[in-house]
This record gives sequence, structure tokens and C-alpha cells, in this order.
Amino acid sequence: MPRGATVYALSGLTRCRHCGGPAHITNERGRARVYCYNRRQGSGCAQPSVYLDALEAHLSAYLATFRPPADPDAIVALFTSERQSVNLDERRRQIDGELDRLKTLFRLGDVDETEYRRQRDELMRARDALQPAGDRSATLATMAAFLADLTSAWGAATPDERNRLARTMFERLTLKDNQIESVR
Repeated sequence: MPRGATVYALSGLTRCRHCGGPAHITNERGRARVYCYNRRQGSGCAQPSVYLDALEAHLSAYLATFRPPADPDAIVALFTSERQSVNLDERRRQIDGELDRLKTLFRLGDVDETEYRRQRDELMRARDALQPAGDRSATLATMAAFLADLTSAWGAATPDERNRLARTMFERLTLKDNQIESVR
């Protein structure tokens, strides 16, 4: 997304069902519209433009039907994939190794004190941000509560927060005519 561009709830997520091209969003006369980029370029695509708020209402209705699974592992699976899953213990060991190497570089004089402190603080923040190994039940409870009321979360969110929520849940939304045909 270009720097300084307005972020809408569905920015970067929508594709046209008719031609497979990307859908873009523009604000015309104070109301955001979603349109097929290829159609605007004269490709002959039949996808009409549609108001963003209509698509958001359609997505909100879809989210209202969502029911979280009862199995804790299934909840975790909703938030992670094989690509995204990270072994937290392994990451902690990596960060600890980086801290040890950084300390050695500082002692040898290869890194000055200012740079050492900056890198050390950054690594320590990254390590502290990792979830404690024994805190899984609290995280699962938080995830389950969040999933149980997605409609309220969507309604209370800003467009940028909605976009982050949608990107967390969906890889792509496919538009056909004036509605969302499928989610992936």
C-alpha cells in the first residue's frame, strides 16, 4: 500500500470474481466505493463498483454467524498456520544467543557502548514480548472471548483496526456483483 494512503477495512484483501483482478477502494463524494481495477483500466470486466459500507455490513453479518470451536487447539489453529507458527522456546534461545554474541562484540571493542545498549535493549524487548511458556490457558481464554463476539469487535474498530482484523482472519475476499462471494 502506498505510504500515506487511506487504509479502509478491506484494503488489500478484495479480488474481482469476474476477472480475478484486484479490487481498489476510492472515496468519491465522501463515500468509499470498491471497484475492479481491471475494469477501470478498460479490460471489459463486468464487475460493478459497490459501496464499501455495504460490503462491510455483509462481512459483519458473516462474522455474526461465526462460532468459536470448543477445542483449545482448534482456537490456536485459527490464529496460526504452519507458516506463522513459532516455537517460542527456540526463539528465546535464539535471542539469548544473540545477546551473548553482542556482549562478546562489546567486550572485544567491536561495538561501542551506545550501539551495544541499543541492540541489547531491542533484543530484551523482543524476548520480553514472547508469551511465557506456562501462560497458554490465559491466552486461549482471551482468544475464545474475542472470537465469541467478533461482531462487536468489528463494530467498535477503526478502519485500520478492521483491516488488521480482516487480514488476521482472511487471506482474500472475492467480490461478485455487489457482495462478498467467498472468503479464504
